[in-house]
This record gives sequence, structure tokens and C-alpha cells, in this order.
Amino acid sequence: MCEKTRAETMIGRDPGDDTTEICGVRIHGKFQTDIINVYRPPIRRTRDDDRTDNFDPGALPSGDNTIILGDFNGHHPSWDYECDAADEVGNRLAEWLDREDWLPLNTGSAMEVHCWRIGWTLFVCLAAAVTSGEALTCDWKGRSEGSRAEASQVEWRYPQGALRVSLDPSNAFDFRACLRVENGSRGARLFVEGHRRLQLLWAEDDGQAVDKWRCFASRGGSASLYVEAPGEAADPLGRSGVTFEYDAQPTETGRLWDDMEDCRPCTDEEALLNYCTSDFVVRGRITSVEHHEHLDRSALFVRADRVIRQTNDIFRAPTELTVGDAPARDLGNHISERYRPALLDALSGAAEAATEWRGRVHVPRHCGAHEGRGHYILMGRHRLGVPMVTCSLAAEEWRRIKATAERAGTNECMLQA
Repeated sequence: MCEKTRAETMIGRDPGDDTTEICGVRIHGKFQTDIINVYRPPIRRTRDDDRTDNFDPGALPSGDNTIILGDFNGHHPSWDYECDAADEVGNRLAEWLDREDWLPLNTGSAMEVHCWRIGWTLFVCLAAAVTSGEALTCDWKGRSEGSRAEASQVEWRYPQGALRVSLDPSNAFDFRACLRVENGSRGARLFVEGHRRLQLLWAEDDGQAVDKWRCFASRGGSASLYVEAPGEAADPLGRSGVTFEYDAQPTETGRLWDDMEDCRPCTDEEALLNYCTSDFVVRGRITSVEHHEHLDRSALFVRADRVIRQTNDIFRAPTELTVGDAPARDLGNHISERYRPALLDALSGAAEAATEWRGRVHVPRHCGAHEGRGHYILMGRHRLGVPMVTCSLAAEEWRRIKATAERAGTNECMLQA
């Protein structure tokens, strides 16, 4: 039971509103919390309904320790992604939410919420539908990688209800994140919390390539993902489940992300930092480029004359020199004993001089990469299992940066190439 007068005082309802029903509970403790339940009946404005709709969302409290729930009979995509067009009451509520910088916590179905923290940056909540009266069951796990947990993986088997995954770095920097859904995932959809509505990131029937990255930017240093299962209970025998991993990169705080940031030349300071911290650093030529439109990436085929660093075997050296399809050393079998030593010495020297490391790295397709004659220093890191170039510059430009840094003593590691 709730005292109507106390609830009205707590929420400050407009005295002219004689149709909206309210009920409030105040929880006392370390943090005082007000929980307000509101019911706004449907007012049809027909000949048989002479009531006046005086509901004003501005009368609702907006404190940090307030939870508002109820049935407003208002529809809007912000809390119901199946709603294509908002009605007048929904717009009123959405404008109030936007004005007070509040966000709805549900998508329109009943739920109960359980939350866990993984590592430093990953905060996961499981919201399971309870309308069926069944007990809450779940089977999920998460993993964070790296000292700053820039990458994480979430696996949810036999999904029911919804998972809310909050990406909230401890140092509160803005970031741009990309996620990759594992092939074979099914039984759920992924959304990212956007401005006043959820935006679909991935669905198994969305018609896009399985390996395509789905990218999004943070808002105010954080972002939230929703993994929602269908309304019906999951069938364990159906082997449904979804697994995805994400990778986040810091961006300039308060600045809208521009996709061309991926393509601009790196500064001298960025080149030095990338040289010392990248997963791979090589010097070589770009011999060909393949543009993969379905993945939104371009593959660069590189012949490197020097591999300075690589954490995985991206670049491999030929095992031996060949003439046609035959190993060059077999030519010695057809040369007289007198000239055979000289020939083998020459082949050995030629093999050493001709050894080139060959590998493939990637850049965003919109950067318009192409092959070139000159030598480049290519630096990058592994993102979601793909070696991505983060900084590239001509070998002559690198030599200038290297010499300047060594003279000034600003290099943070031993510079080569």
C-alpha cells in the first residue's frame, strides 16, 4: 500500500492532473533512494472519453537517486525498438529524458537484472524476462585482456532475456570500439545504446559478412551494448549462443569521430611511439592491394627487406632460393666438380641477398591504399585477430625522424631501420 499524499509530495505532481496515478517508496540507508511507480491511463480523446490529458513529465523527479517505473501508455523507439513511430505522449517523455540526460533501462518487456564486473572496463548485467514465471537461468562468461582491458570477449550460451555490457574505462577517456561476432553465433541480437534509442549492430540475418567489424563511438567516455535474445525461452538442444569480442582505441575527448582519422599521416611523435609499442614494425614495399568491400578493409601485400619486430608470424621468409620450380641447390648436380663449389657459394650469397619477408597487413578500405615503388616503414597492432596498420611513412621520412629524436634524446627505445 502507498499513501497517495506522501507519494504526490515526493514526486511533486501537477495538481491539475487528475488522471495520472502514482505510488512512491523511499528507501533509507547510506544512499536515500526514491522509487516512483506511475500509471497514466490511455486517454483516447473521443466522444465517449471526455478526460483531459494533463500529464506533465516535467513534474517527475530527476535526482541521481531516483528510479521511475510504470506504464505511461506512451510509445517511442527509445524504450521499444519495435516501435517505428513515436506517439505524442512518447515524444513528451523522450524530450524530458533527453533534457534531464536520463536513459530508459528496458526495451518494453518485464525483466529482472543481475550484474557482474569483469576486469576494469567490462560491466555486464543480465536482464531475464520473468513474465513466464520461470527461474532465472544463464550460462555466460567474459574475459578482459591487457593491462588497460582494451579488448574483451563475451560468450553467452542458451541466451534468455538480455545482457547489458557497459564499456567504462577507469581513466574515462573517449574511445572508438569495434566488435567482431564469432561465426556460428545465433539466438540473439546486438545493439549499441545511441542517442535516445538502441541502434542495431548485429543480427544473424542482417545480410552482412560474418567477419565484418561493427564499430561505434563512446559518449562521455562510456558505451553500452545490449545483447537481446528472442522472447521465447532458449532451447539448449538448439545450441544457440553468441560470442563476440571488442577492441577499443582512445580518441580525442569531446570530439566527434571522423573515419578519415584512420587515414591521416602520423606525426613525428606518433611515429616514435608506434615504433616502440607496435605489434609489428617492418621496412618494405607494398607490391599489391586487394580491396574487400564486404569487410570494409583493404589487404596490403608487403615484401619486407627487414622485420624489426613482430609478435605473430605475419611476415615469413622463403625457405630457399629456387630456379623455376626446382631448388637452386639441385643445379649443382648438373655442374662439373671443378665449378660446383663456386656455383654453390654464389647461390648462397644470392639467397642471402634475395631473401624477402612476405606478409599481409590491412588498412580501412576508405583510406584508398595502393601499391608503390618506394620503401615504407609499416607499424601496427593486432585488432580482433587482424594485423592493422596504425602508422606508415616513407623510409626517408623515418630516417629524418630517427636522426632528430636521437640528437634530441627523445627516443624511448632503440631506433633501427
